[in-house]
This record gives sequence, structure tokens and C-alpha cells, in this order.
Amino acid sequence: MRRVVATLAVVLVLASVPLPVAAHANHVTAGTQVSPDGTLVVDSVYLTSDGYLTVHRDDDGEPGERIGVTEVPARSFQPNVHVTVDETAWAEWEPQSVHLVLRSDDGDGTFEPDEDPAIESFGSSVAASITVAAGERAVVAADQHYLQQTRRGTLDVRHLATPTEGYLVVTDHETGERVGTETIGAGSHEHVTVALDGSDRGETRLDATLYREDETGGIGEPIRAGNASVGATFTVERLGGGRQAAATATATPNLVRTPSEPTETATETAGPTTATTVGSQPGFGLLTTVGALVLVAGRWRA
Repeated sequence: MRRVVATLAVVLVLASVPLPVAAHANHVTAGTQVSPDGTLVVDSVYLTSDGYLTVHRDDDGEPGERIGVTEVPARSFQPNVHVTVDETAWAEWEPQSVHLVLRSDDGDGTFEPDEDPAIESFGSSVAASITVAAGERAVVAADQHYLQQTRRGTLDVRHLATPTEGYLVVTDHETGERVGTETIGAGSHEHVTVALDGSDRGETRLDATLYREDETGGIGEPIRAGNASVGATFTVERLGGGRQAAATATATPNLVRTPSEPTETATETAGPTTATTVGSQPGFGLLTTVGALVLVAGRWRA
């Protein structure tokens, strides 16, 4: 019996070790945004086999009419994936929720809705739901499937776009307290670094939201897509203080989210909410752990 317990302990430890990208499960992450032409910016996508990412109108909380599709290559982490809404659907676009759904290719290399099924996890599609409005580009991209570690007390925002001079305001996801602010010029920006207040160590969730500049040059109103503020949610582990260097991103070993319990965050800012969602399957580590436990238990009984 002691040998069984020891073996189980070893299995659990091995399952907690960070895994390379190749061991990741299918996932898609995206956030509320404004698009000028129907092209949506998806934070990140990963597929274990060749497939597709489709865009659907919302139908009472579920994916409805398909209005866009793009190919996704297998076994390659894809940041900033672009998928375009069909012209006919975009022509009369009003702010609304859409669903981003991952599908597997049946092997012929051609998208066929009836032949290329939605990828499922525990009976639900691997998908993300976001709010999209028409207008000048506004988006914040977060690697929501990753834990970002920083030894210098900074947040690294991989990509953002804003139509006007303004600010990127970072707040604590739980309390709404402002913990960082960075001035942002109009246009597209890569790897924006925001210095974070305080020096407390540990893991926390932070919301980064785009704000317009007011008449006095201060922080004005948040940029919105409908009633939702444009922004993204980050999970950050602070390993030290300081305000000079950019953070680095490392894979999260214990992040397991499923579409049956989607992650949808609401940020209390000066305006409405900022929503970001993650759709994914259980990671390789979890499945390996379960299989190993069953195998060990079977041998012990024998």
C-alpha cells in the first residue's frame, strides 16, 4: 500500500511540471473589440490537428448562423489570428455577441460545415464568446492561456490598437483598484509595458482597459463595443518589484478551463464591463494523471 501511495505522489508531481506548447490542448481566446472592416483579432488559437476557426452569431447563448471562417494549422500556437465576418453580415452590423468555434478538418483540406465538426470537450464546443462593434479598430490582446511572470513589476501587453490618443489603464480584477497606467497614442502597438504599483509578490488577475483622453489630457471614458469596454484580462505572477523591464510569458501548468464553465470576466471600471473569454480542453497533464492513476490502481488491485 505504501508503494502505491508513493507511486501516486510521483505521478501527481510529474503532472504538475510545465509542458511545452506541443502538449497543449485545443483552445481559443479572444476579447471585446471594435473592428473597421469585419476582421476580428483573436488573441490566440491552438489546434492539435488541422482545422478551422468559425464565427457565429449568437442564438440565445449558443452558436447560431455561421458568418466567417479561417484555416488554423495543426500543432502551432497562433497569436493574433485574424478571421473576417462575411461582407453581407457586416454590411448592417450592430454591436452584438459572436461565438468563435474551433472545428477539425475531416482530412480533405476543404472547409465543409457538415463534414468538419466542432471540437468538443465534455459535451460542449471549444469556443469563446465576445462582443464586437463596427468602428475604428480598438482591441487589446492578452495571452489568456498563459501565466505572465514579472520580476520587475511590469505588465507586458502583446498587442493593442486604439483609434485615439488615450490611456491603457490596469486595474485589479477583484477590487477594481487602479494599479498601473500608460499613455497610448492612436494606432497599433506591440508589447506595451505598463509599470505596476506596489511590490506585493504572488499571483493576481489584472484587467487592462483602453480609455480615451479627455479635454484636459487626463483619463476620459473607456472605449466601448456596445456596452462593453474594450480590454483584456491577464493572470500575472509578481516575483519582485521594480518598474524598468518588461515581463515575460511562461506556460501555465495548472490552467484547465472547459466550455461548460467558460471564463468570462467583468471589470468594474469607470464605464461598463470588459469581457474576455477562454474556450479550451483539459490539458495533457490532467489526462496523463488520470490515466496513470487508473493504471496504478489496477495493478494494486491485481
